[in-house]
Amino acid sequence: MKFIFVLILFTICSCDVTSNQQENKKENKLEKASLEKETYELIKVIKNCANEGISSFNMEFLKSSDKNLPNSIVNQYLMNVPIDNEKDLKLTIDEWTKYSCMQWEENKENFFFTLLQEDDTCCSIMYLVVLDKKEDLFQIRTLGISGGDGGWHQNDKGIKLDFGKFKLITESTLDTDIFEKDVSNSYLRIKEYGEFQLNFENNKFTLDTLVFKKDSIIKKSN
Repeated sequence: MKFIFVLILFTICSCDVTSNQQENKKENKLEKASLEKETYELIKVIKNCANEGISSFNMEFLKSSDKNLPNSIVNQYLMNVPIDNEKDLKLTIDEWTKYSCMQWEENKENFFFTLLQEDDTCCSIMYLVVLDKKEDLFQIRTLGISGGDGGWHQNDKGIKLDFGKFKLITESTLDTDIFEKDVSNSYLRIKEYGEFQLNFENNKFTLDTLVFKKDSIIKKSN
């Protein structure tokens, strides 16, 4: 009698476990289908907004597109995605900032597109966004910056090597006033030059330093 009771209890538990597993699988399938639908919808928006084919660029001469990505799209899909894997660094939406649709390209697994962020206070920033067509994978990587503020100036270039691969060249200067008896008659200029290779492989970005130089010089003020 005890054996029969244990057998019945085991059968009930097994049914519960099986039922829970089936329910979890169903929920996972629905969630995956929802994510794939969202990815497809975003890809459709970008293809209608940007130009096909991601190319090399020079941030100094880069012209913004006449098509902006609506703030509603940025808010829905991209606002919570960390930039450069920095959890506290994300895209912002405000009255001074706009995002221009630039270029896109794709293969069987991934869809890439570039966005140009511009604001009225400082800089232009080029971002590369990658979508995995089958999974919930959104990544955003900084490609280049151009602009200046308060003695700092930077301009970057990008040479397209292959799908998801770039050689990035960055040049920046930072001028700091030197005071003598509360009077500034010269300034310290720090110059940085770097060459890097950005690769997207195995669903992640890697950045290798090829060249990096840092120089400083004192110059007389005009």
